[in-house]
Amino acid sequence: MKKDIILSIHPEWVEKIKSGEKTVELRKKLPENLGRIFVYETKPTMQIVGELYYTDILNQDIYTLYDSTEGKTGVDIDRFLKYFDKKEKGYGIIIKKLELFKIPLKLKNPPQNYKFV
Repeated sequence: MKKDIILSIHPEWVEKIKSGEKTVELRKKLPENLGRIFVYETKPTMQIVGELYYTDILNQDIYTLYDSTEGKTGVDIDRFLKYFDKKEKGYGIIIKKLELFKIPLKLKNPPQNYKFV
C-alpha cells in the first residue's frame, strides 16, 4: 500500500524547485512504498503549498547518490556531505514538477522531516 506524506522543505529550496533549478530533493530517510508527496513550506510560510510529483526515488550510498544528482540538488559536495554526516545511504527524489495549490493549507502540527497523511 502506498504511503502519502507531507514533506517539510525550507522556503529557499521550494523556490529553487519552483524555478526548476533544483530537480532532486535529498533526504536522509523516507518511508517504503511512497505515494503522494505534499510540500509543507517551513517558516515563515508554514503552510502546505502544493503537491510534488516525482519520477523516481534513488536509494544509494552517499557517494553514488552525489554522483547521480550532482548539479541538480542546489548544494555543493561540502554541504551534501555535511547533510548526510555519518549516514551510509541517502535518498534522492527525482522531481517531475511541483503543482502549487491555489489556496495553501495551514497545518496545526507540522512535520520535522515528514509526516504520514
